[in-house]
Amino acid sequence: MSFISLQGVSRTFGSFTAVEDLSLEVEKGEFISIVGPSGCGKSTLLQMVGGLLPASKGLVRLGQRSVTAPLREAVYVFQHYNRSLFPWRTVRRNVAFGIEDTGLSRAQIDRKCSEYLGLVGLNGFADHYPHQLSGGMQQRVAVARALAFGADVLLMDEPFGSVDAQTRAGLQDLVLRLWQEYRLTVLFVTHDIDEAIYVAQKVLVLSKAPAKIRACLANELEYPRHQVKTKEVPQYLAQRRDIYSLVFPS
Repeated sequence: MSFISLQGVSRTFGSFTAVEDLSLEVEKGEFISIVGPSGCGKSTLLQMVGGLLPASKGLVRLGQRSVTAPLREAVYVFQHYNRSLFPWRTVRRNVAFGIEDTGLSRAQIDRKCSEYLGLVGLNGFADHYPHQLSGGMQQRVAVARALAFGADVLLMDEPFGSVDAQTRAGLQDLVLRLWQEYRLTVLFVTHDIDEAIYVAQKVLVLSKAPAKIRACLANELEYPRHQVKTKEVPQYLAQRRDIYSLVFPS
C-alpha cells in the first residue's frame, strides 16, 4: 500500500470545482514537485493531503488511515513565512511549539530545539524574534520546527517564493539535505519549473482548473544536485522543455 493515496478526489467551492477526480499514489520517502498553471488547484490539493481541507468527493489516505483532519505526521510550510511563525515567540519557542505538551522537560525541549536550529544554521539566533530575521532565516525556522515536531511528511506550498534568488538556492539545497538525512516524504508546490526539476524525484503536472493530472514525470537526475552543474546537463534541459510544453500548451 502507498504511504499517501488519493482516490478519485474532488474539491468544490460552491459552484467552482478546484480539483476533479484526481488519483495519486505517493511512496514513503518520495520527493514530488507539483506544478501547473496559476490558480489550477495546487494548494488545494496539498491542503487536502494534509487534512486542512476535506475532499468534497473521494478518499485521501495516509497509510491505512483516512485523512479527515490535520495530520500529526505532517507539517505544512507556507509561502509567506510571517504566517508560519508566531511573532510573539522567540525562534527557540517557535521551534518548541509542537513539542511543549509531549511530556519532555524544559531542558530536553531546549536541547532538541538547539539540535534542529543547528541543522538549519540558526543556533546563534535562538533568542531572536521572527521580525529580527530575514525571510530566508524565517523559513529555516519553519523547517526546524517541522523536524523537531517529528513530522514524516513535509507539505511545502511555494515555500521559497517570497525570498531572493540566492537565498532560494540555499533553501533548496537545505531541504534536499534534510530530506535525505531524515528520509522525509515531501510534496512541494511551486510555480517555478526550474525549481521543481532541481529538487524532486518526480514532477507532477496539473491541468488548469479543475485540476487533473496531465503527467507525472520521473526525474532521474543524480543526487546530490548542484545549482550550476545539474542545470547544464542535457537531461535537465530536456525535462524543462517537456514540462513547459505541458504547463503552457501551444
